[in-house]
Amino acid sequence: MMASLRHFATRQKNIMWWGMQHRLAEPLMRKTMEMDYGLTESARVRALRARQDEYRKKEQDVFERFLQQLELFLTACVRLVFSLVTVWPFFAGQLWGGKNGQTDGRGTGLFTLLAAAALIGSLLLNHWSVRQQGKKRRAIHNEHEDENRLNDYMMDEVVLSTEAGKDIRIFHQQKMMESYGNQMNRNWRCMTLQYAANDVRHFGLQGMLSSCVGGIVYLYVAFCAWAGSISIGNVVRYAGAVQQ
Repeated sequence: MMASLRHFATRQKNIMWWGMQHRLAEPLMRKTMEMDYGLTESARVRALRARQDEYRKKEQDVFERFLQQLELFLTACVRLVFSLVTVWPFFAGQLWGGKNGQTDGRGTGLFTLLAAAALIGSLLLNHWSVRQQGKKRRAIHNEHEDENRLNDYMMDEVVLSTEAGKDIRIFHQQKMMESYGNQMNRNWRCMTLQYAANDVRHFGLQGMLSSCVGGIVYLYVAFCAWAGSISIGNVVRYAGAVQQ
């Protein structure tokens, strides 16, 4: 199920990504700057215009993207509930001491508190990273909002407009459009690099914290096995239950 959802999300992301590429590159370079009167209403140009409309509809379908994110969120909640249900019978006794809930004298209870504190700290830091990543992405979006509005206007009213394309050809404005296209690409690359730097930084931190959570789990299971709280033969079973 998760593989299918990841495949669907990746497919939607690729559709939006290449849709943006086609909206920015193909119409500007092939339809406007290299347009010929005889090809203005050819089947190829009509197909290109229809493809732009299709991509625009996909990008504007906010409700479908909301449902997609809601589905991912509900799936994560279900997995969390099942993980807690699976883990609780195995570790309920260890939370208060050794076998049968009695303290074994080797500091299992203290180590449990330390492991729980480290685990909670990792989860809180991961939550902070996710929030900071979202705030930074919103700040980048606000920084380039005026540029994006201008680009969207130029795309709708100039690049994708047949009449505007004719005017550009008649009044020899190809150089002006080329200059605008270069500026648009520079702004787009700058915004993309800012997004990428923000995502790489926080994704790296979140990946490290996820690895730390796994390490804490394995250390806790190993310590419980060393203290005699669980049998050595069930170490993999206990660790797998928590990692689920």
